[in-house]
Amino acid sequence: MKVIFFLFIILASPVVAQELKDTCTRLPFVNTGGLVAYYFWEEDSNGIIVPGTVRKPGIQNVYVVNDPKKKVPKKKLNEEEMVLLVTDFAESNHNYAVTTIKEEGETRKKHYPLLRYAAQRYGSMQAILKNGEWRFNVRKPVLYFSIWANGSLTYSHSSDSVELVTDGIKEPAFGQYIVNTFYDAKGTITHQAVLTYSGEDVTEMFTKPCVTQAKRCLIFVNGYRGPLKDKDKSDNLVSMKDRYGYWYKLDNRFIGRLKPDATFFLDANFSVSTSVHKSRLRFTRTYIRWMLSSDPDKVRKALRRNEKRINKEGFPYRKEKGRIAGLAFLYAKCTGPNCLQTKDTIDIVCHSMGYAYTLGFLETIQDKVVLGNCYIIAPENAGIDGYDWTKFQHVWQYGSNFDQEVPDALCYQDGVAPQVCVNGLDCLPPDRGGRLFFPADWPNKQFIHSHMVYNYDWIFDRIEFGMPGYIGR
Repeated sequence: MKVIFFLFIILASPVVAQELKDTCTRLPFVNTGGLVAYYFWEEDSNGIIVPGTVRKPGIQNVYVVNDPKKKVPKKKLNEEEMVLLVTDFAESNHNYAVTTIKEEGETRKKHYPLLRYAAQRYGSMQAILKNGEWRFNVRKPVLYFSIWANGSLTYSHSSDSVELVTDGIKEPAFGQYIVNTFYDAKGTITHQAVLTYSGEDVTEMFTKPCVTQAKRCLIFVNGYRGPLKDKDKSDNLVSMKDRYGYWYKLDNRFIGRLKPDATFFLDANFSVSTSVHKSRLRFTRTYIRWMLSSDPDKVRKALRRNEKRINKEGFPYRKEKGRIAGLAFLYAKCTGPNCLQTKDTIDIVCHSMGYAYTLGFLETIQDKVVLGNCYIIAPENAGIDGYDWTKFQHVWQYGSNFDQEVPDALCYQDGVAPQVCVNGLDCLPPDRGGRLFFPADWPNKQFIHSHMVYNYDWIFDRIEFGMPGYIGR
């Protein structure tokens, strides 16, 4: 038995050593996560890419293509003008693209015939200038280029996989990559290189698989950005900055407590037609009625009405968009080939419309991360749908006591998103989750103020370490 044990130790040792060697440096987080990588370049009549013309302006969640039913303006756009036109159109909420051209000495704006449609999976979009004409191509996420012995560059094809014929490797792609294949004067492949969209060389990560260190990420999911932005639908991109200044620095307090390795922001702004109110007119009527009442009996009547007041179409719509943001986030947090093997811990803070969005987001990422803490602030239509909250370490809901036995007067309640318990939250033991309500003496409790994130400093100022709802690791 001693001999067998000794042999086991000898045989096992190389395996342990190999595991220790298979640790590699993690790639940087991506500032903007999305599904579609954009490429622009110019080709000569032989299909050779003109040196210095390859442009990679960024990631979007939509494809942009030519509208075949409309004529292109006579004035041809150069590469710089086309990059600006396409990226602006991809980011806008307009159904038309506008370019500035000069005719007869005057500067005029003209519509350019482009169409835009949403992506559902990872891919690429090419805009190629050849013989004075632009053509747009929808491609798969991995683009292959050939680099010839004379230094010329040509586009080869696109694929869903990274294939290195020199190393016998073929792996499904998780995100966007570029594969450069180098040829000698005889047309034989000498070697291949794999790059991320942002330019990092990750060839060795495919040829010598390695494991990267897991990180802790904090996700903020904002809600409705106000009536002036009612038609400004979310682009479902993931950003490492608060693009819209939504969180009124409340995000800094979460970051200070949770100390994440990286912070990401998701935008769940959609029309009020997708909300519990269904229209701005109905919202205004509710506002007037609530502000004129402080009768507890009216609170109870409002509760009964609220049980029937849901938006069966709007909530699932926002949830579906959250699934797209989930794919965008998985790309943003890790662009290397080992992403699926590295499970980061995720903490989530969502507000208002961001609740439905978060549910779809979770469905996409849940098997690829470790779920840490979830902080749900004033969720909108919280009783429609939920999640298996036991997958998180802690889940806390903060807001008004609208549905409690002894609620505050109606004029102090959150009328923007009348509060009910998040679906499934009551299944958690009290040390792992539950609801926290505005302190009785907290100022500015009112129809709108009780909903806005700028009025939620109390979750830091009044909830101390060891108390239910405390924010921290």
